[in-house]
Amino acid sequence: MFTGFKYMKELYGYKALVIIALCSSLALYSCVDEYLPKISKYENLLVVDGLLTNGSGPFTIHLSFSTSVDKPEYKPYTNCLVYILDNMGNEAELNEIEDGKYETVVGEIEGVVGRSYKIKIVSPNGKTYASGFEELLTPLEIDTLYPNLEYQTVSGYTFDLPGYQFYLSTEVACEINTYVLWQLEKTYQYNADYTIKYIYDDRLLLPFSPSDSLFTCWKTSKIDEILLFNTSTLSVPVIEEFPILFVSTATRELMTRYSLLVNQLTLTKETFDFWNNVREQNSGETSLFTQQLYHIRGNVENLSDPAESVLGYFTVAGKASQRIFVDKPQTNIEFYYPVCVVGDGEIDAYKYIRWTDPITWPLYVVRDETARLALPQAICTDCRERGGDIFKPEFWIDSDENTIK
Repeated sequence: MFTGFKYMKELYGYKALVIIALCSSLALYSCVDEYLPKISKYENLLVVDGLLTNGSGPFTIHLSFSTSVDKPEYKPYTNCLVYILDNMGNEAELNEIEDGKYETVVGEIEGVVGRSYKIKIVSPNGKTYASGFEELLTPLEIDTLYPNLEYQTVSGYTFDLPGYQFYLSTEVACEINTYVLWQLEKTYQYNADYTIKYIYDDRLLLPFSPSDSLFTCWKTSKIDEILLFNTSTLSVPVIEEFPILFVSTATRELMTRYSLLVNQLTLTKETFDFWNNVREQNSGETSLFTQQLYHIRGNVENLSDPAESVLGYFTVAGKASQRIFVDKPQTNIEFYYPVCVVGDGEIDAYKYIRWTDPITWPLYVVRDETARLALPQAICTDCRERGGDIFKPEFWIDSDENTIK
């Protein structure tokens, strides 16, 4: 389960983008002058990033401070009292498990369809913030999730690249006007380019065993895109073959095996409108051009001072999930990610291994196609250097005959 929206952290914290909307006046001018606004009033504001869905949790709330655009950083808001309440009188206090990350105990409060929920925050200086009650709607179920091998345009390439286009269809919604937001999480298995033969450490060159222990990794990350859909324009409230994600051969993601987790959130109209505003302002240019700014209001406010700007949103949503696994495409297609090649430079580097700085140890030695010893960069031999982990995820299913290929 997702415990919060990474989109919020990117907009308000890590990348320090302030929630604004951009009103374009480009049609009035043939030339555009860059506009650098003073937005310091949006610094050091409370940012709320939370999600509650059906089920027993745990549910997580992230609290932080907004930062400036020119000096982005993540500033967690610590030592707050955080509560989730429902309209039946139940209440759960969240524990601060990391700086700025507050979490419920599993089962302490349940996400029940038809009930309404709110958040309450008491800051260390005594300010009280809260959202209004928001109903947890019946989740729209996912019917099918499948890939199709296609060629599509990929940024940075002058020709179309092959890859898997994932499509999603839903069951028929209970309501004509159903509002959906999708959260996507990818996990892929990939390999280093060389297995390790020897390890050099503490001025000793020893056999590395097992030689493939740093060869295979798994990497999991959320996909940073706000995907929304509103069924009100459809004659029948069912989403069919929605193109939810394209994964190309430009990276190692399809190198061995790939898994996509889709969390489909059914939202109230007010929550949908908030995320739609965020999507619209976040899809513009990276700089501002002769445009005015306004604050996208969330659903949390200071109870004593409603005029105080509070960023973010406490989202209550019905959730349906589906995970799919696919193997590397078996057809004859090209992959375009860079691959390490051992050459004379790596052969020469091994000759001088005893003069390397101890701070670089351990060093991993391989053999080239002619059995010569070579010292390539660590990223060529240690799959962890590409951000993954050598431990297989608990949910991972190895390839079998039922896997889509």
